[in-house]
Amino acid sequence: MKRLFLYFNIFCLLFTASPSWAKAPKFGKLSKEEHNLITVDFEPEADAVELFQNCKVTFGPAVFHKKHFRRKLLTDQVEESGKVEIIFYHHQDMESIHSLNALVHIPQPDGSYTKIKLSKEQMPTAEISELRSKVSLIFPQLQKGAIIEWEYTLASKRFFFIGPWNYLSRYPILKSTFSFLAPSYLKYQMVMKGNEMTEKYANKNTNTWTLENIKGYDPNARFVDNPFNYANKLSLQLKEYPASGAMGGTEMKSYVHDIQDLANELRKSGNNYRFLRKVTSLAESMPVNVNDYEGIEKAKFILREVQNKYQWNDMYSSSARRTPAQLAKEKKGNSAEINLVLYSILKSYGLDAQLMATSPTQHGFITKVGAFRDQFSTFIVGIPAEHGWHFMDATQPSLPMGYINPDCWNNQALVCESKASWIENLEPKSPSKSLWSLYLNLNEENPQYQVTLSLIGNCIDNITGGVSEYIARKFHINQEEIADLKVEHQFKQTKITCSLPYQSEAADLLPLIPIKTMDENPFQSDKERNLPLDLNYAYSEQIILNYVLPTDLKAANPPENIRIALPNKAGSLTLLTQINQNSVAVSSKYVQQYRFLNANYYPYLRNMAEEVINRQSAYLTIEKNQAN
Repeated sequence: MKRLFLYFNIFCLLFTASPSWAKAPKFGKLSKEEHNLITVDFEPEADAVELFQNCKVTFGPAVFHKKHFRRKLLTDQVEESGKVEIIFYHHQDMESIHSLNALVHIPQPDGSYTKIKLSKEQMPTAEISELRSKVSLIFPQLQKGAIIEWEYTLASKRFFFIGPWNYLSRYPILKSTFSFLAPSYLKYQMVMKGNEMTEKYANKNTNTWTLENIKGYDPNARFVDNPFNYANKLSLQLKEYPASGAMGGTEMKSYVHDIQDLANELRKSGNNYRFLRKVTSLAESMPVNVNDYEGIEKAKFILREVQNKYQWNDMYSSSARRTPAQLAKEKKGNSAEINLVLYSILKSYGLDAQLMATSPTQHGFITKVGAFRDQFSTFIVGIPAEHGWHFMDATQPSLPMGYINPDCWNNQALVCESKASWIENLEPKSPSKSLWSLYLNLNEENPQYQVTLSLIGNCIDNITGGVSEYIARKFHINQEEIADLKVEHQFKQTKITCSLPYQSEAADLLPLIPIKTMDENPFQSDKERNLPLDLNYAYSEQIILNYVLPTDLKAANPPENIRIALPNKAGSLTLLTQINQNSVAVSSKYVQQYRFLNANYYPYLRNMAEEVINRQSAYLTIEKNQAN
């Protein structure tokens, strides 16, 4: 590997191509439009707007990512919108930051702007783990109307895989541009994801990719693991690279195809005349009354017939591995194959069906030892509907509207549910373990929860949005309510402590389980819940709550300690309680074998949820101590 990288450096030193880049804004020079901007038309309530985000990749002794960002603060919420952190992978000098500049444009009463350039002391760097470091930009004199700007070059030794460049931010983006030009002897292929990206650039030969007017993601979005999984994005994979051959010498290796190539290959296999002949015979065997339906209803009718005639083998796949003859004969196949049959029959009936790639967090299966690649997991079929798309999957009974939506932030739904909490994937490549400890002394004049969270390994690196935002989501409170927040990095773990407000609705009532409480059953019926669902727990997570009660209060008799298990060791939930005079300790531990559960588990999940809700309600009552 070291020799290969040495060769790569030598190649890059010989590279003298001079690409023709699109004209980029100059650092520190504002336009008249940026001066006058006070709101964003397509997101008028935004606290800030990304005026632009640019990245230009060039080659030299390393792969250089030159990045330039400019953001305008539109409201008084400047403490949050003015926060900028740059995280990079410092381990073995794999990545490093160079040529870092930052400044803030302060608006003046006469309409002009005053520039303040950040000093080195205002751009401190700190290690956040054994692998990663963080540069924090501390902008002074932030106020409504200020514009913050920063640029830097990320030098990376990663040349096999470049990116991804995400066309997404917490705030709306007016323009986001990624530019790339590789030496002629290095063959890269694009991996594009997102409806806007593929529609605009699927068949274009260019070295610059730009999207405009991008809505910001909602930090409170439901059923979202990582918002950037749902973003338009562009990555580049080294298509061929030199490596040692089996017989000595050097041979060229290649990576797998990208999403677009896979989709095209799958469509081509669907157009194979032998396969079409088999599909045509299946279509002709459809009940005569298929023509009694139109549009979506006809598509649903065909879907039911395909599900009756073909059996899914419980395998998710991104490619059709069986030949058309095998598939037509066996009437059994993986997710891509069964949906290819559905797609072909829909097309034969004149329906405007499309074969679409799905995101792993929307439609997938992740075990405790590995995860799907970021790009996709399988293919489904989409039919244009009156408002957006209607998605169908022959391996599942139905997909609700919005299950996969090109404009996912307007219709955020993995499983349509009125209430849900954020899904956090703290450690995607290995089991994540976290321990919550809460202590509440009700004898205090102003009781607060004293919270301690222990995260094993480098889990904290994967928390989306920062520690305070993460805790606020977990407890369903505002970030402003978190006090005394401290983050302490210890050997192979991170310890987070803070204070949270306690609010009691009545003197004789106390919520004993403030987090992870199922206040409504998320599994109302099997028919409504036919999709794999992320259960919103780390692989192994334990919550321990300790309460010291005033002497005039006592805990109601709790139910017996319970343990509810899913079949096939898919997971279990344990509730334990212990009462000692006027103190109560409640422990809730969830351990799951699979992060994503198949629809077959939904009857068990529904029963488990109902049982947990019933038993938790018994914990919620604290009675007056009549003896006193």
